[in-house]
Amino acid sequence: MILAAANKYGVPIALIKGVISQESAWNPDATHVDDPNDQYAVSYGLMQLVWKYFKMPDGGPVTDPAENIKMGTALLGEQLRKRAGNIELAVAGYNAGTSRTDADLLNRIANNTLGVRNHVQSVMAYMEWFAANDPLSMGVNNGTPAPTPDWGTDDADLKLIAGIVVFGMLAFVLLRR
Repeated sequence: MILAAANKYGVPIALIKGVISQESAWNPDATHVDDPNDQYAVSYGLMQLVWKYFKMPDGGPVTDPAENIKMGTALLGEQLRKRAGNIELAVAGYNAGTSRTDADLLNRIANNTLGVRNHVQSVMAYMEWFAANDPLSMGVNNGTPAPTPDWGTDDADLKLIAGIVVFGMLAFVLLRR
């Protein structure tokens, strides 16, 4: 899924994986309510696509992992072209809004407005990790574990669920080869 989308839209595989890691921690069922007063302002799936802007033909949210990755990667590719290949600005645009100007995004990064700088830094760190650890292996190379979010010490259940999801995705990819 990722390789096909990366090739189709000209987006580095490591960047796609970095966005997925930050946006959903590889949970295909992840959701985030962006605006509690707007039922369509909810982000869904691996790449956290906002229902208001990304819909399936039946009008529902894009929850299918393959479609979510395809549409999210298309958006990343559009942002990379719009931002002249500047990955940090493309990630900021993906996070803060695709219609924002470069100057506005630079300001949001500099001032960490709505956590944009933190988001960009996190995606960049994930991307660098994946680029250094064989991006085609879903972050597993030579036994080096992929970076994981800081769940805290009281969230053993979340750690277990995240591990099961990552293991399941890895098994899925390996069985498809």
